[in-house]
Amino acid sequence: MTSPQLIWVIVLTIYYGIVFFFFLQLLLENKNPLKTQSYLLMMVLLPGIGLFIYLFFGVNLRKKKMYSRKVFRDHKIIQHWIKNYENLLNQSSDDFNTYLHEKAKLPYLFWRNNYSTLSNNNKITVLFNGEEKFPILMNKLSEAKHHIHFEYYILEDDAIGSQIIDLFCEKAKSGVKVRVIVDALGSSDLSNKSIRKMKKAGVEFREYNPVIFITVVNKVNYRDHRKIVVIDGRVGFIGGINIADRYLNSAHSKNYWRDTHCMIEGEATYSLQILFLLNWYFVSKELLQPGLQLFPEINYQGDVVTSIVSSDPDSDHPNLMEAYFSMINSARKEILISTPYFIPNESILTAMKTSAKGGVRVVLLLPASTDSL
Repeated sequence: MTSPQLIWVIVLTIYYGIVFFFFLQLLLENKNPLKTQSYLLMMVLLPGIGLFIYLFFGVNLRKKKMYSRKVFRDHKIIQHWIKNYENLLNQSSDDFNTYLHEKAKLPYLFWRNNYSTLSNNNKITVLFNGEEKFPILMNKLSEAKHHIHFEYYILEDDAIGSQIIDLFCEKAKSGVKVRVIVDALGSSDLSNKSIRKMKKAGVEFREYNPVIFITVVNKVNYRDHRKIVVIDGRVGFIGGINIADRYLNSAHSKNYWRDTHCMIEGEATYSLQILFLLNWYFVSKELLQPGLQLFPEINYQGDVVTSIVSSDPDSDHPNLMEAYFSMINSARKEILISTPYFIPNESILTAMKTSAKGGVRVVLLLPASTDSL
């Protein structure tokens, strides 16, 4: 065997050793079998190129390290908050003890890994499309007295976005604590001018997972798609409508944008607050302490039973998928699904088909054309 041949054998041995290592990693991650098979075939059949594609698109070591730390930190923060409230419970204020036990029930909010629980003191207002959402959102923002917590995937400084940014600045100047988190990729069109304007007015502004040119591909799937607003700990907004003019169906709109948002008035707002506070610490390293201003006493609002189910890059379990799976299997009369993106996994598809075969009416509403290729 000549020297070049020996070198080639050594290189191939090392390469397939690396492929075997990543194959074991794929199996341990328990990814979708089709993805695992595809990546493995690429690495075996396309030496060098296949491994490069997997490392660039299939694995993000920096992300794993960053989010594994976030899971640990979130757990420690929650334990600290629980301990903090246990200490407060031992204080002598009977009114405060009664409030914590019978109203807020904060120590019981930190349920499993999605920091939520069922609450029945809620009023839910369903808002159809941007033309219903934005006027109500802006009205509630203008009424803020203590804080505005805003976490969004897309915030643009077009007409509607500029109005909301102006409201942020106005409230911040009046003494209201305004904290804003936007996804760095989703809100990449937000101008530096608007960011400087907010910061100058006293708005605390942070980007989630900032994108640097060379790492954009590795981070493209690890985004903050949440659309959360919490006002004074009493009113929350959540849903599918981002902040941009295209979500308003005006006479000049080229397309009709159909989406849904919800306004929550009641104790379910606590769960939104917790999710925001954890991500605020992630982006700012500022640990806000829960108290009566962030979790105020909420008198009777309604009788809608509500649970906020969260899922993000650091989730240990597919919380949203499991929630949908449970609801579909629990259906007795009908299942109505309206979604812009329908790519169900095998479990969800099986649950839908089983329900339909069992006599449950299953209706699926999809867009005629998608906004994503």
